[in-house]
Amino acid sequence: MADLQSEQSREAGPTTTLLRDPETVAAVVALSKVRTRNLALPEKLHRAHLEHTWHSRKKINAGWMLWAAALNIICTLFSPFIVPLEAVHEVVLGRVAITAILVAGAAVSFTLRRPGLEGWATIAVCMSIIAVVGWMTLHVSPHLAERYIVHAVFMCGTAIVIARIRWHETIRLTMLVVLALSLLMATTASDSFSLAEKLQMMIFFDVGLVGLALARQAMNKLQHRVFILGLVDQLKMAEIEEMNGRLHAIARTDPLTAVMNRRGFDEAFAALASRPESETRVALFMIDIDFFKRLNDGLGHAAGDECLRIVAGLISSELRHGQDLLARFGGEEFVALLPGVTGDEAVAAAERVRRAVERRAISNPDADGGVVTVSVGVAVSPPASVSRLVARADAALYEAKSGGRNAVRLAAPPAALRIA
Repeated sequence: MADLQSEQSREAGPTTTLLRDPETVAAVVALSKVRTRNLALPEKLHRAHLEHTWHSRKKINAGWMLWAAALNIICTLFSPFIVPLEAVHEVVLGRVAITAILVAGAAVSFTLRRPGLEGWATIAVCMSIIAVVGWMTLHVSPHLAERYIVHAVFMCGTAIVIARIRWHETIRLTMLVVLALSLLMATTASDSFSLAEKLQMMIFFDVGLVGLALARQAMNKLQHRVFILGLVDQLKMAEIEEMNGRLHAIARTDPLTAVMNRRGFDEAFAALASRPESETRVALFMIDIDFFKRLNDGLGHAAGDECLRIVAGLISSELRHGQDLLARFGGEEFVALLPGVTGDEAVAAAERVRRAVERRAISNPDADGGVVTVSVGVAVSPPASVSRLVARADAALYEAKSGGRNAVRLAAPPAALRIA
């Protein structure tokens, strides 16, 4: 269970592409409600799980082989004291061969870049170990032969329960190990063990190996459960992030005109002002609806609200989509940010806004001309003067309104630049 716990955080890692498919999302939600013992991953999710856990599984498989190799080396050190002198050479040679097989298998496992061959690598290692043990039993007494067979059963059994391979590969490994060990037990020291003893040994070991395979499958299902729960957590986090995004947008959007509100503008303007001076060149419009109070008083607040919505749409239509920013500054005032424009370009854009509102001819009986118009103050920021942009645009707006309204005025450059 240690590998299950150690990889829980890895399971929760991002699998964004997988969760973009609505069918996969529905499958994940459905599987989260299935009991663990009945959990069966669809092929797409199974492949995703194998990919997602590949690095940890590769380390576990290679780690088992290195652990078994170290254990085998320790056993080799005791061989001269256990094995008759005439068989020491063959036994030590066999154990060295087993160690080499395990180390080579670990090296192969570490070098694999993608899942797919780890099952065959584990099978090849186990079958090679059984073959070497079979050769070793030819050179020792029946008593020692039985001991080496037990060693082979132990190593293959740990492979079955530890190796992180697909379930059908575990079944294949278990079947091959059971057949090979049964054949080895049946043919080893045929005169030294009775048929009943051999059958007892085969049944005992083979049933034990099958039990280990079933235990491996139970662990697989637990790991699949962790994977599914990790995906469910990601879905919930995505929902929370989406909800937070909507709340963020709502908190920075004017509900009447659907453009950015003062809070959103302040944040955008602060971000702009924090940029390096060489990157900061922007124009700012302060736009005020002329005689808006007269419209509200004469036609009512509903007409005033409709006027604000229409004017906001007209201003937006004259700005560059995706580049310029429009916000309702408060009451009947709007503010627009146009990055990367010159003074002439800014004045031309402001004039288009003014003409668009005037041509729309929104009724305002108490205004000059009987229609809604706007006055626009324009300020263009050279480097190092962004922080005073709003004040300069507001001063230009005051000039436009003082000069008769329905006009565009460009703010004078900062004093420092005029002196220069």
